[in-house]
Amino acid sequence: MVITMNKSLLCSIAVLLSSLIAGCASQPEPVATSHNKEMEAELAEWRKLKPGVQRLVAIEGELKGLLATLETITENEPTAQLATADNGHNVQTQVMTPVHFEEKKLATPVPVQTRAVQPAEKQINDEILTATLSQTSAPTSVEQNMSVLSQVGAGSKAENTSFSLQLASVTKEEAVDPTWTQLKKRHPEVLGSLDLHSEQVLVANRTYYRVKAGRFESYNEAKQSCKLLMSSGASCIVNKG
Repeated sequence: MVITMNKSLLCSIAVLLSSLIAGCASQPEPVATSHNKEMEAELAEWRKLKPGVQRLVAIEGELKGLLATLETITENEPTAQLATADNGHNVQTQVMTPVHFEEKKLATPVPVQTRAVQPAEKQINDEILTATLSQTSAPTSVEQNMSVLSQVGAGSKAENTSFSLQLASVTKEEAVDPTWTQLKKRHPEVLGSLDLHSEQVLVANRTYYRVKAGRFESYNEAKQSCKLLMSSGASCIVNKG
């Protein structure tokens, strides 16, 4: 009977030890699993933040420069305000100066009889020039230009001379070639086969250089070419020579 009790006790002790061992072996597993999940979550969050961190590292130098610039602007703000105030006074002074200048210009008499001594035909051509080709005057319609062409042609039919197309008028001789090049590019169908020649004239005590093209034997031939140019938006006058 004692032996039987010892066997039962040994079995109980063995079962208890087995339970303890099994408990010790299985208890750390949930802890390890929970720790792994936390690490995975932190790793995933880091992966999301990694591109932003890399961008910040890449522009670190620019950010430092920007901060330094902002500090400089903040330190110089009182000086900038004073400079702005000074500029405001300067603007007022500059605005007042042209007012006195304009008053002097208005008080100066403007000569209006300068062209009285010029030949009749040249005076008509110069008035046409200032009315149609000056950059500061209003544009002339095709009908008005046709009327001008008729007047010039009527006074020139009796003379045996050549005719040319006056396309523009400039105040500097070095501007003649660039002006011709630009006009030729815009209207190659008419000006492509014509040659350039210029004419220096004096209008109202100011020198102008007329940009002219072609040498036509008849006035009607020059007039037809001039019509084509005006229909495409160009300025044109038929002149002698």
